[in-house]
Amino acid sequence: MKITDVNTYIVPPEVSATSWVNGDPWVLVEVNTDAGISGWGQCYTRYNREYATAGKVQDLASRMDGMNPFAVKSFMMSARDEITRSPNGLEVSAAAAGIEIALWDIVGKALDAPVHHLLGDPCKDRIRLYANCWSNIMRSPEELACFAEKQVQRGFGLSL
Repeated sequence: MKITDVNTYIVPPEVSATSWVNGDPWVLVEVNTDAGISGWGQCYTRYNREYATAGKVQDLASRMDGMNPFAVKSFMMSARDEITRSPNGLEVSAAAAGIEIALWDIVGKALDAPVHHLLGDPCKDRIRLYANCWSNIMRSPEELACFAEKQVQRGFGLSL
């Protein structure tokens, strides 16, 4: 199996916007193979940096044509060298992470195994979730308390 191409998709910030917080853009990565298996990953990005991050995905992808998608560690070692030399470390690091996730997705699909089995199996059978009250919009203490109360009503509790 060999990688044939890598595509990026920018999801605009409006998609994740709510009345509580302004949205953030997403950069999705699709890695395709000659076996018809595609893997998907997501890159962290910041507002107004999504195109720079997508560009770094394409920079890294330019070396991947014909690469075996099982060579995840080899790819990451190569990407690490690029990250340490780049003045845009955040974008390169995020791009490499998005591609790595997509590669693991391909490997999991090819082996018909969940990725967590490939990475050493889960450490826990349950994970406690939390809802934070972060917002990039200034809120009064009363508004924060009201939002926190709504999260408790939804089933979130104190994390101890």
